[in-house]
Amino acid sequence: MFKKLLCIGFFCVSLYAGAQSTWVRQDLSGLELQRQLKNQSQHIGIVSTQQFPELIFDSLTDVESKHWLPRVLFHENLIKTKTEDYAVSLNPAFNFQYMKGNDFSGYINTRGFHLQGNLKERIFFTSSFFENQGRFPNYLTDYAETYAVLPGYARMKPYNTTDWDFASALGSVHLIASENLHFRIGHDKLFVGSGHRSLFLSDAAFQQLFLQTDFQYRKFRFTNLSMQWMNPNFNNIMQNDIGDRLEGNYPRKFSSMHILQYAPNDSWNISLIEAVVFQTDANNSPFAVQMINPFILSRSLMLGFQGNDNLLLGTDIRYSRENADFYVQFVLDNLVIGEAESPNTNNRYAYQAGAVFWDVFDVSDLHFRLEHNYVTALCYAHENPEVSYSHYNQNLAHPKGSNFAELLTQIQYRYKRIPVQVQVNYFIQGTDSTLNETLAPIHDNFQPAYIVGEKQHVVFADFETGYYINPAWRSLIYAGITFRKADENSIWLRFGLRTNLARRVRDF
Repeated sequence: MFKKLLCIGFFCVSLYAGAQSTWVRQDLSGLELQRQLKNQSQHIGIVSTQQFPELIFDSLTDVESKHWLPRVLFHENLIKTKTEDYAVSLNPAFNFQYMKGNDFSGYINTRGFHLQGNLKERIFFTSSFFENQGRFPNYLTDYAETYAVLPGYARMKPYNTTDWDFASALGSVHLIASENLHFRIGHDKLFVGSGHRSLFLSDAAFQQLFLQTDFQYRKFRFTNLSMQWMNPNFNNIMQNDIGDRLEGNYPRKFSSMHILQYAPNDSWNISLIEAVVFQTDANNSPFAVQMINPFILSRSLMLGFQGNDNLLLGTDIRYSRENADFYVQFVLDNLVIGEAESPNTNNRYAYQAGAVFWDVFDVSDLHFRLEHNYVTALCYAHENPEVSYSHYNQNLAHPKGSNFAELLTQIQYRYKRIPVQVQVNYFIQGTDSTLNETLAPIHDNFQPAYIVGEKQHVVFADFETGYYINPAWRSLIYAGITFRKADENSIWLRFGLRTNLARRVRDF
C-alpha cells in the first residue's frame, strides 16, 4: 500500500449550490438529484464529490422501526448526534464487486468511512477515506500501466501479480462568513458545469488541494479557486529509481480559476471563466502568489495566450425550463487572429452542447440526457508539459484528453428504492499520442482536421439496476452489464454491494 493522505477537511451544503454534483452523475438516480439542486440556485456549481446526498432520499426514509438494529441497517445513519450547537453523522463506505467478462475476471474490494456534520450551521465539514484492492478490465489495466495511476486515483502499487492496491482520502471545510460570502478549503474532487462531462474542471481526475471563495451580489456571483496539482514524475524528471518514484515526493504546480456568473432571471445563467496553470520549476515549484489574485481576466489582459503559463478562457451557459436544461461550454486554449478563418495548428479549443429532460412523457422519475463534446488536437497541452492541464497524469477536463468527438446519452429511472440506468457513449479519437495527450508538448507537425490522423472508434454501453438497502448510507445492492468496443470487443457482468459516495469514471 502506498502512503495514505488522510485529509482533515470537510464540506457540506453550500447556499450557492449549482446544477450539477459529481455525486449526482455517479449515483443511479443522479439526474433526479440534479433537478433538486438546480431549484436551489440559478448559478452553476463548483461542487464537491459529496454534496447534497440526502435530498434524493427524503421520500425513502419515512419508515420507522421500534428496534435499533433494523433502523440502522435499513433506514438510519450508523452513528448520528444532533444538538442545537452541532450535528455529526458517521457511516461506513464500501464497494464489494465481482466482475466476469469474455477476456478477464475481476473484482473491487473497497472499505472506508464517511463523516459529515456542522457547527451551529455556519461551519460544515465532511471527510471520507477508502482503502482499495482490485483487478480491472483490460483497458483500465492498460491505462494504469501507461500512466502509473488508475482513473480518479493517484499512487498505486501492484498487488499479487495482476491486481492493484490504492487508497483515497478526501474532504473539506465550508465556512459561511455571511449570507453573500463563503469560503471552502479542502482536498476533494471538484466539477464545473451542468453536463455529464466538464471541459473546464472535472471529477474524473484525482482530488486536489484547493481554496475556494464565493461572493454573491444581487444577480452576480464571483468564484475564485486556488488549486495545487501534481506532476507524478511522468517523464522521471528527477531521475529517481522505480522504488523512489513509488514513495518519493512529486513535483507540484499551482493553478487558479476565476468564474464570473450572471443570472438575469430564473432561466438563464451566463458565466465567464478564466483558468491558469502557472509556470513551474521541475524540482521544487515555489508557491505561486498569482493564484490568489481575485481579479478575473487580469492574467489574460496582461499576457494573452503567450508566455510560460498555460491559459484557458471560456464560457458556460445554461438555459433552464421547468422540466429541462440546455447547456453549452466553450473553451479557448489558443487563438491566432490572423489564422482564425481557416483550420490551423495554432487554434485550439473545445466545446460542449447538451440537454437534460426530467419526467419524460410525464413519467415520474424518468430522466434523459443527450450530450456532445468535442476537443481539438493538443487542446489543454503546452510547450512545457510540466504546466499541462493535468493532475497525477490525468486530464483535468475530459478523460479522453484531446483530438476527439463524443456523443453520449443517459436514461435514468427510479421506482421507490429500485433505480435503473442505461448509458451509451460513442467516441472518435485520433490514435497519435503526440496529438491527443494533454501531457504531450505542443507542436505543429500535422495537418489540421476535425479529428487529426488515423482514427479509432469506441463504443461504451452500460446497464445497471439495483435496490437501495439503506438510503442514509446510500447502500445499494446492484448488478449490471457493460459492453466496450474499441480495438477489441469486451463485455462483462458485474454485481455487488456498495455505497454511492464517489463517482467512478470508467466510460471512456
